[in-house]
Amino acid sequence: MKIVSYIRWIFIIVIGIAVAVYGVKERVSMGKEGIDLNDPDLDWSELKDGDHVEMDVKYLFSEFETVTDKNGNESARKYAMPRIVYDEDSEGWFIVDFIGINANKTQEYASYDALVDEMYDWWFSDDVTEYNPTTVHLDGIVRKMQDDDIGFFAEYLKDAGYEDDELDDTMYQYCIYPAQSHNGLIIGIGAVVALLGVAALSFKVIKTRKA
Repeated sequence: MKIVSYIRWIFIIVIGIAVAVYGVKERVSMGKEGIDLNDPDLDWSELKDGDHVEMDVKYLFSEFETVTDKNGNESARKYAMPRIVYDEDSEGWFIVDFIGINANKTQEYASYDALVDEMYDWWFSDDVTEYNPTTVHLDGIVRKMQDDDIGFFAEYLKDAGYEDDELDDTMYQYCIYPAQSHNGLIIGIGAVVALLGVAALSFKVIKTRKA
């Protein structure tokens, strides 16, 4: 039982350190200048996990996943964002990449959904002119998604007609998560949890030795 008790507190210490490290990494990333995803010369394949990105979202397809909390309430949506380029030779617009966008504030849904509607109206029309929607500003961090999330996005794109080899040439395994304005709080919580774990473990070790 003593060993189990030790493991429990060691686990709490590790969790606290992991939370604090996550907060530190995000603060460091946000301290760097955001990569402009609107830059036509930027190849999205150059993006890495942890990159700080910023852009005015112009092209957006519907959500490929809806996230719910333990009470069954919607807590986030993951939208499919394409990278679309214009080919002058064929005078047409082409999707050359995909990445996810995680929207975790309910007040943002209306803006994203309105952009999705505008996008569909234009994309599935015969209009080849420049597309100028009401954009949504995004400031966030690129993260590789969990396997389940990647699976949902892959299924979404396959339903849209994409093959496995085509998906491999995209950033579909990644998602842009909004910057956490409270990462200082995250660091603090992680540090406090880790310190409480260290204190409790030390107390148990001392108590055991005295016994």
